Amino acid sequence: MASLLEALEARLDGPLPADERPRVAAVLADLLRRGRLAWPGLAVTDEAFAACVAVRVRGSARLLDALSALPADDLVLVTACAHGDAGAIEMFEERYFRPAREALRRMRCDAAVIDDLLQRLRERLFVAPGGELPRICGLVGGGDLGALVRIAAVRLGLNAARDDRRSDDDPESLLERLAIDLDPEAELIAAHARSALARAFTDTLAALTARDRTVLRLHLVHGLAIDEIGATFRVHRSTAARWLAKIRSDLEEGTLKLLRERLDLSEGEAASLARLLQSRLEISFSRVLAPD
Repeated sequence: MASLLEALEARLDGPLPADERPRVAAVLADLLRRGRLAWPGLAVTDEAFAACVAVRVRGSARLLDALSALPADDLVLVTACAHGDAGAIEMFEERYFRPAREALRRMRCDAAVIDDLLQRLRERLFVAPGGELPRICGLVGGGDLGALVRIAAVRLGLNAARDDRRSDDDPESLLERLAIDLDPEAELIAAHARSALARAFTDTLAALTARDRTVLRLHLVHGLAIDEIGATFRVHRSTAARWLAKIRSDLEEGTLKLLRERLDLSEGEAASLARLLQSRLEISFSRVLAPD
């Protein structure tokens, strides 16, 4: 038990307070014991395990709480993966890459592209410069590990789309998907107002959270339905529907707020722009938000 605690302390900022050491040692030893029971075929040393744990708890104000919240089985599996255990990596992929592959399939990626993306994911998760721990050690304990791996795969898929089309991160591509462009009604709006609408939408889009932008791209760029978006993030379809409804509301309210602040529009121009934005968002979101 002492050697395990000392290995952890060596990876932290210094020795723990004397009154904390026995409790930390006990929690740490219990984590390793439960993790080894979950994966009896994996050989994980105290030092390797402590190094992986340290990545997650370093800087925690409440070390015992942080330790207690860690998933023992994932920690041992990830520790073995981080140290190049081929069997552990195979087990990890069996558990977590299958859902990631399915998420990429739902994004309409073909088999060859999926294989390439998963190879990139392997390199990102398990490969690190000499003396450093792989990124996978930074993921474990940061939330549902399966969801984190799946989202990492989805992001790689989104980035890969840049080879064939304008960047998915480019707000202009989402403007195109929303069809905020010239149409009979827009032709009646002054050119400067149309330009301001695009700028206001772009700025509002940039203010969304990373998750909301990913959800929006999955819907608008890749055409995923509510059930598919929910499966990607492992949430119920009703949760995914609420996310999209709020994204639409935030885009509409934020864009119109910026327009009112930036432009001295006539009442008619303001009303036309509002109707244009609302109708485009309605058309774009109607399929995915429609009830069964």
